[in-house]
Amino acid sequence: CHIGIAVLMPEPNYINSYPTKLFEYLAMDIPVITSNFELYKDVVTTNNVGFCVDPVEPVEFESAVLELYNNKKLLTVSIPTWDREDNLKLILERLAPQLDEDCIVNIIVNNSSYNVDSMVESVMDRICQFDYKIYTNRENIGGSANVVECFRKCNTQWNFIIGDSKLPSLDVINTLKRQIVSMPNVFFVNYYYPSIDHSVRDKSSVVCSNMEFLSNMGSFGNVILLGNSLYSNHIVKKYIGQAYQYLNSWSPQFAIVVLAMRDGKKEILLSNNSVIEGFLRKPAKALHTQSLVDCWIGFSELLDIFEDDKCRQSLINNIFGYSEVSSMNLLSLIKAVLLLSYSQNRGYALHMLYRATSIRHFYGVKKYEYILIIITNQVLKYNFLHKFSYILYKNIRNQ
Repeated sequence: CHIGIAVLMPEPNYINSYPTKLFEYLAMDIPVITSNFELYKDVVTTNNVGFCVDPVEPVEFESAVLELYNNKKLLTVSIPTWDREDNLKLILERLAPQLDEDCIVNIIVNNSSYNVDSMVESVMDRICQFDYKIYTNRENIGGSANVVECFRKCNTQWNFIIGDSKLPSLDVINTLKRQIVSMPNVFFVNYYYPSIDHSVRDKSSVVCSNMEFLSNMGSFGNVILLGNSLYSNHIVKKYIGQAYQYLNSWSPQFAIVVLAMRDGKKEILLSNNSVIEGFLRKPAKALHTQSLVDCWIGFSELLDIFEDDKCRQSLINNIFGYSEVSSMNLLSLIKAVLLLSYSQNRGYALHMLYRATSIRHFYGVKKYEYILIIITNQVLKYNFLHKFSYILYKNIRNQ
């Protein structure tokens, strides 16, 4: 089955209720054609999963079928963006001459304050031999959720996601296409961006398990960098629902890959080629940074994906950027956050401590530390913050 059909006559019972098969088609990742009832449009049109047609106009139905049948586009370039007008314009001007009828550009706008449609049209009208679509979130849903939207909106065979602070190389599209043709069995390609923050990747390698992936991928930052990876859409799209569980990890795109790898033997290419030329300036109003505590706590949520302790340890090593580092002791983290709690950021630091004690996986934790974790978590949960944090701080400061 390639197309799900739910074209019903405009009768009251149909207009005001969903057909069960609509959601069965969507669960199977099948594009749909439905009647153009407002209730159906909220699902089909809003989420870009098919077409809504007039049920009494056969020509509309025929056109929708032909459109889905003939849609053999190879590559989507997905650009998640928020309030970086100049950056988005530079990226589009760099990409546009490289794109052709095999490609489509999806711009996922996270409720920006400027007129994105007008700016994009001014660029595309000058140089455009391809399709493009603009999707605007009604609210700012957060950076991680906007990345997941890039997967949801993609309907081509392959998906290349590039953030709005990265400038793609002059030959990025040809590089991606050559890769797709030369290694069709690979479902995920991670390229290499040379940086002092990334370990050197001097040769390409193909891996076939999560343990191999974690052992060979090098720096975690290089893997999650938006603009550094190519995804086989028909494989990774199955894991979008699960990716939402990892929004707080700052890297749902990484979760999607390891979830797909966990469910069966597939191939990943860790390439030593580069597809990013450099970073673009971040405007002050769109400049957000995360502290080390933010990142440690967020990335720790990814440990839930793995059942093997060796995989968990390997991921921690990659996150810290060293191959031989031992995992952070939870008590050390609590000490660090409590020291912060007596600074100007006290409230925020204690919130981070509560989140830290809510995480399920820790390493090198002794029995008394487990008790400390439980007590701390509950005290913070019920807002007995200042007095307890001071006692805790005094007791563990010198340990």
